[in-house]
Amino acid sequence: MLGDGVGPQAATRTQAVPSPGAMAVTAAFAVSVLGTALPWTRFQEGSGPFGAWGLSPRWSMLAAIASACGLVASILAWREMRPALLAAVRISAVLVVVGGILAIARPPAFAPAWFGPWVTLAGGVAATALAYTVLRAAPREHSGERDHARSA
Repeated sequence: MLGDGVGPQAATRTQAVPSPGAMAVTAAFAVSVLGTALPWTRFQEGSGPFGAWGLSPRWSMLAAIASACGLVASILAWREMRPALLAAVRISAVLVVVGGILAIARPPAFAPAWFGPWVTLAGGVAATALAYTVLRAAPREHSGERDHARSA
């Protein structure tokens, strides 16, 4: 019958299982994103929920955007760790740390940093450490025809 071969093929197909390193980096970025939802300053803009996501350009926006991009890139890396995704995860992690440090060191005028930048910074430091130590790009697969053509 027409659909007889579908059952065995579907049963043998396996789904990609994310590596523990990729899951740990994703968890670290999730902490960073959670930190952007907290207040970033005690007074003025950024003192309410989602304090990093202000209307005026500040260092908190760098950390917030990098956290969100890193979270998306690390989730996409669960399927296959491509070199471009690995670079995106690593660059995002470093930008989260830079944005967090600058938001703490240079808060808006008369508005000392509060709880949000510290949480985001902790997640960014963990994501950076994990991205540079545990994550590796997937090895490239070479087709036999290319290898045969090069050796001839």
